[in-house]
Amino acid sequence: MPRLHWSLCLIAVIGLIAACGETPPSESDEGKPDPEPKVTEATAEVKSVTLTGLMDLVEADDTKPVVVNLWAHWCPPCVEETPILIEFAEKLGDKADFISVSMDFAENKKGYADVPAAVTAMEAAAKGLKIPFTVYVADTTDSEASGWYSYLEVDAEVPATVFFDKNGMAKASHKTFESVEQAMAWFDAATKAE
Repeated sequence: MPRLHWSLCLIAVIGLIAACGETPPSESDEGKPDPEPKVTEATAEVKSVTLTGLMDLVEADDTKPVVVNLWAHWCPPCVEETPILIEFAEKLGDKADFISVSMDFAENKKGYADVPAAVTAMEAAAKGLKIPFTVYVADTTDSEASGWYSYLEVDAEVPATVFFDKNGMAKASHKTFESVEQAMAWFDAATKAE
């Protein structure tokens, strides 16, 4: 019987401790929605994309051009260029769609794409770099990546930025931007050439 008594007391004490952290809602708070959480840093949405999916994204809107940037979080020039691209994408606004594609693909032991591992790695990198836009992780392997570079009409290395006209045709490419002004001048020249 004493064991049962102590067990019940222990359960009651644990219940009281657990309840102490909660505060009941006041009458003045009733009916009011919870305040929106404050976002203190930019957070990117990270998704995987196949080459066909990238083609669909490029061709989705035939009213404006598309800028595609290929990069990787392990590439020092890519990381250095990231703040420039963030501002560049912001300045583009409605003039063009901006698509960021990470070539941070991972392969499992059988040589197939390990997309979940690549997405997880990119989520951490994007958060650290404070990227505000969606980052697409290439759903590919090292041996299949040549198809991506071929479609984008660039050398097989990152970083690379490609301008697609309204018809989805690659018209201009650039390796690494040194400034936002350089990126905007490149975009303006590519727009005039179409």
